[in-house]
Amino acid sequence: MRSSTIQKLAVTLTTVYLFFLFWAIIFKFQFSPAYLPNLQYINLVPFAESSFQTGDFNTLEVLGNFIIFIPFGIYLNLLSSKLPYWKQILLIAASSLFVEVLQFIFSIGVTDITDLITNTLGGITGILLYLLLKKYFANKLTLHKYLTTTATIGTILTLILTNIMLVG
Repeated sequence: MRSSTIQKLAVTLTTVYLFFLFWAIIFKFQFSPAYLPNLQYINLVPFAESSFQTGDFNTLEVLGNFIIFIPFGIYLNLLSSKLPYWKQILLIAASSLFVEVLQFIFSIGVTDITDLITNTLGGITGILLYLLLKKYFANKLTLHKYLTTTATIGTILTLILTNIMLVG
Protein backbone atom coordinates (compact mmCIF):
# COMPACT_ATOMS: atom_id res chain seq x y z
CA MET A 1 0.00 0.00 0.00
CA ARG A 2 1.32 3.43 -0.95
CA SER A 3 1.26 6.45 1.33
CA SER A 4 -1.45 8.23 -0.74
CA THR A 5 -3.65 5.11 -0.65
CA ILE A 6 -3.25 4.86 3.12
CA GLN A 7 -4.13 8.56 3.51
CA LYS A 8 -7.27 8.19 1.34
CA LEU A 9 -8.30 5.11 3.32
CA ALA A 10 -7.72 6.98 6.59
CA VAL A 11 -9.94 9.85 5.39
CA THR A 12 -12.67 7.39 4.34
CA LEU A 13 -12.50 5.47 7.62
CA THR A 14 -12.57 8.70 9.64
CA THR A 15 -15.64 9.86 7.72
CA VAL A 16 -17.42 6.55 8.34
CA TYR A 17 -16.39 6.67 12.01
CA LEU A 18 -17.65 10.25 12.50
CA PHE A 19 -20.93 9.41 10.76
CA PHE A 20 -21.35 6.36 13.00
CA LEU A 21 -20.39 8.37 16.10
CA PHE A 22 -22.89 11.10 15.27
CA TRP A 23 -25.61 8.55 14.52
CA ALA A 24 -24.90 6.65 17.75
CA ILE A 25 -24.81 9.66 20.07
CA ILE A 26 -27.33 12.02 18.50
CA PHE A 27 -29.77 9.67 16.80
CA LYS A 28 -29.36 6.66 19.15
CA PHE A 29 -29.13 4.32 16.11
CA GLN A 30 -32.64 5.32 15.02
CA PHE A 31 -33.77 5.96 11.46
CA SER A 32 -36.82 7.97 12.45
CA PRO A 33 -36.92 11.00 14.77
CA ALA A 34 -40.18 9.62 16.18
CA TYR A 35 -38.21 7.01 18.15
CA LEU A 36 -35.81 9.48 19.75
CA PRO A 37 -36.20 10.26 23.45
CA ASN A 38 -37.68 13.61 24.37
CA LEU A 39 -35.26 14.71 27.08
CA GLN A 40 -33.89 18.12 27.82
CA TYR A 41 -31.82 17.85 30.96
CA ILE A 42 -28.34 18.97 31.98
CA ASN A 43 -26.27 17.06 34.51
CA LEU A 44 -23.24 18.97 35.77
CA VAL A 45 -22.33 16.52 38.55
CA PRO A 46 -19.72 14.06 37.26
CA PHE A 47 -20.60 10.36 37.55
CA ALA A 48 -23.97 11.09 39.17
CA GLU A 49 -27.66 11.29 38.27
CA SER A 50 -27.80 10.33 34.58
CA SER A 51 -25.01 7.80 35.12
CA PHE A 52 -27.41 5.97 37.40
CA GLN A 53 -30.49 4.06 36.30
CA THR A 54 -32.87 2.65 38.89
CA GLY A 55 -30.36 3.46 41.60
CA ASP A 56 -27.46 1.56 40.02
CA PHE A 57 -24.43 3.09 38.33
CA ASN A 58 -24.70 2.55 34.54
CA THR A 59 -21.21 1.17 33.94
CA LEU A 60 -22.05 0.03 30.41
CA GLU A 61 -23.06 3.54 29.28
CA VAL A 62 -20.02 5.19 30.86
CA LEU A 63 -17.66 2.54 29.47
CA GLY A 64 -19.36 2.76 26.07
CA ASN A 65 -18.80 6.52 25.94
CA PHE A 66 -15.14 5.96 26.77
CA ILE A 67 -14.63 3.21 24.18
CA ILE A 68 -16.50 4.89 21.32
CA PHE A 69 -14.11 7.87 21.43
CA ILE A 70 -10.84 5.87 21.43
CA PRO A 71 -10.73 5.70 17.60
CA PHE A 72 -11.09 9.49 17.46
CA GLY A 73 -7.62 9.95 18.98
CA ILE A 74 -6.14 7.39 16.61
CA TYR A 75 -7.81 8.85 13.51
CA LEU A 76 -6.60 12.36 14.34
CA ASN A 77 -3.04 11.05 14.20
CA LEU A 78 -3.64 9.11 11.00
CA LEU A 79 -4.97 12.25 9.32
CA SER A 80 -2.46 14.75 10.63
CA SER A 81 0.36 13.76 12.91
CA LYS A 82 1.54 17.39 12.80
CA LEU A 83 -1.34 18.58 14.96
CA PRO A 84 0.01 19.06 18.52
CA TYR A 85 -1.41 16.65 21.07
CA TRP A 86 -2.94 19.40 23.20
CA LYS A 87 -4.86 20.62 20.11
CA GLN A 88 -6.02 17.06 19.41
CA ILE A 89 -7.33 16.80 22.97
CA LEU A 90 -9.03 20.18 22.62
CA LEU A 91 -10.64 19.05 19.34
CA ILE A 92 -11.89 15.83 20.96
CA ALA A 93 -13.31 17.71 23.96
CA ALA A 94 -14.89 20.36 21.71
CA SER A 95 -16.49 17.66 19.54
CA SER A 96 -17.91 15.95 22.61
CA LEU A 97 -19.21 19.27 23.95
CA PHE A 98 -20.78 20.01 20.55
CA VAL A 99 -22.64 16.69 20.61
CA GLU A 100 -23.79 17.25 24.20
CA VAL A 101 -25.10 20.74 23.34
CA LEU A 102 -26.93 19.34 20.28
CA GLN A 103 -28.63 16.77 22.51
CA PHE A 104 -29.88 19.58 24.73
CA ILE A 105 -30.97 21.87 21.89
CA PHE A 106 -32.95 19.14 20.13
CA SER A 107 -34.20 17.52 23.39
CA ILE A 108 -32.86 14.11 22.40
CA GLY A 109 -30.75 13.13 25.36
CA VAL A 110 -29.23 14.15 28.63
CA THR A 111 -26.45 16.71 28.37
CA ASP A 112 -24.03 15.16 30.81
CA ILE A 113 -20.64 16.23 32.15
CA THR A 114 -19.84 12.54 32.67
CA ASP A 115 -20.17 11.99 28.91
CA LEU A 116 -17.88 14.93 28.21
CA ILE A 117 -15.28 13.55 30.63
CA THR A 118 -15.43 9.93 29.44
CA ASN A 119 -15.54 10.90 25.75
CA THR A 120 -12.46 13.09 26.17
CA LEU A 121 -10.62 10.42 28.16
CA GLY A 122 -11.46 7.90 25.44
CA GLY A 123 -9.98 10.20 22.80
CA ILE A 124 -6.88 10.76 24.93
CA THR A 125 -6.55 6.97 25.26
CA GLY A 126 -6.64 6.75 21.45
CA ILE A 127 -3.83 9.30 21.22
CA LEU A 128 -1.81 7.35 23.80
CA LEU A 129 -2.40 4.09 21.94
CA TYR A 130 -1.13 5.73 18.76
CA LEU A 131 1.98 6.96 20.59
CA LEU A 132 2.58 3.51 22.07
CA LEU A 133 2.26 1.86 18.67
CA LYS A 134 4.50 4.55 17.16
CA LYS A 135 7.29 3.40 19.49
CA TYR A 136 6.70 -0.23 18.48
CA PHE A 137 6.77 0.42 14.72
CA ALA A 138 10.05 1.84 13.43
CA ASN A 139 8.51 3.11 10.20
CA LYS A 140 5.58 5.57 10.22
CA LEU A 141 4.26 4.19 6.91
CA THR A 142 4.18 0.67 8.38
CA LEU A 143 2.37 2.00 11.47
CA HIS A 144 -0.25 3.76 9.35
CA LYS A 145 -0.65 0.67 7.17
CA TYR A 146 -1.24 -1.44 10.29
CA LEU A 147 -3.69 1.06 11.80
CA THR A 148 -5.72 1.55 8.60
CA THR A 149 -5.92 -2.23 8.09
CA THR A 150 -7.03 -2.72 11.70
CA ALA A 151 -9.48 0.19 11.43
CA THR A 152 -10.92 -1.21 8.19
CA ILE A 153 -11.57 -4.57 9.83
CA GLY A 154 -12.99 -2.85 12.93
CA THR A 155 -15.25 -0.63 10.84
CA ILE A 156 -16.59 -3.55 8.83
CA LEU A 157 -17.25 -5.55 12.01
CA THR A 158 -18.94 -2.54 13.64
CA LEU A 159 -21.21 -2.01 10.63
CA ILE A 160 -22.11 -5.73 10.57
CA LEU A 161 -22.79 -5.77 14.32
CA THR A 162 -24.89 -2.61 14.09
CA ASN A 163 -26.88 -4.10 11.23
CA ILE A 164 -27.45 -7.31 13.21
CA MET A 165 -28.58 -5.32 16.26
CA LEU A 166 -30.98 -3.19 14.21
CA VAL A 167 -32.48 -6.09 12.26
CA GLY A 168 -32.50 -8.54 15.17
